[in-house]
Amino acid sequence: MPEVEFEVGHTLAGERLDRALALVAAIERSVVVTAIAQGRVLVNGVPESKKARRLGAGARVAASWDAPGAPPPPPVAPTIRWEDEDLVIVAKPAGLLTHRTHPRDERPSVADWARARFPELEQLAGDQLRRGIVHRLDLGTSGLVVLARSAVARERLEAMVAHHEMERRYLALVRGAAPSRAR
Repeated sequence: MPEVEFEVGHTLAGERLDRALALVAAIERSVVVTAIAQGRVLVNGVPESKKARRLGAGARVAASWDAPGAPPPPPVAPTIRWEDEDLVIVAKPAGLLTHRTHPRDERPSVADWARARFPELEQLAGDQLRRGIVHRLDLGTSGLVVLARSAVARERLEAMVAHHEMERRYLALVRGAAPSRAR
């Protein structure tokens, strides 16, 4: 886990925390923003939650962040509901990505968790970010996700999805009155 500690000199005095840290550590601002949100950036020994905080000369900044390419573990890991040699069905919690859509996206995902838990998924052909994932659920949706553990299972499951042979059911909970659809 990379980390940095420095004292703000006159050159960086008055600069925003996120910009100063990105410059000193030579990392992308998005990495800094994530570290701030995770409480891993300290100013004068106190966790700082505001990326736009202006730094004064003499302030001490200490930070740590995850190395690129190593997504942090999911806040809540999926739960295995079924597992055999061909497939795995997991319960994805709301707030966890099914899979990342870009290699530079550092948010944790079901696909990352699955590849760590089931190394054989690395051998499957196809999109590196989706290995084994047959379908997806939106970030804010919880539910069951099907993962193929073999090429044959993946092909069959993808064909089932394409031919609408796999049934999906959704349940929505609403607090208050649902908005009207009248137009």
